Amino acid sequence: FAAIYYVRAFNASPYDLATVNLIINVISMAGFPLSGALSDKAGTRAPFLALSEALGAVSLTLILCAKELYLIYVASAFLALVISFWSPVASTLITEAAEEGVRSWCPAPSARGVS
Repeated sequence: FAAIYYVRAFNASPYDLATVNLIINVISMAGFPLSGALSDKAGTRAPFLALSEALGAVSLTLILCAKELYLIYVASAFLALVISFWSPVASTLITEAAEEGVRSWCPAPSARGVS
């Protein structure tokens, strides 16, 4: 629905909409491995999820307050950072929690008499 809003509010052209998508995709491509590496190095996931939420608030505020299309481009960059920090970090957090849960109800093979 964002594209419809951009067209109605800013008279965005197909080129403008493609630019928004380009910004989001390029930053996300670089951000996915970077955010994953940073959260692995830090050893904790929660601060990255909190950062993602804060960047999301900035992005939405920029979109709602924008009077010019260039602010939509800036908001798109922040949105790409939200995607970059949320997706890989949340997936890792869920996987780690699931692995911990499986370990708690499934004893190690050696405890079951399996060598």
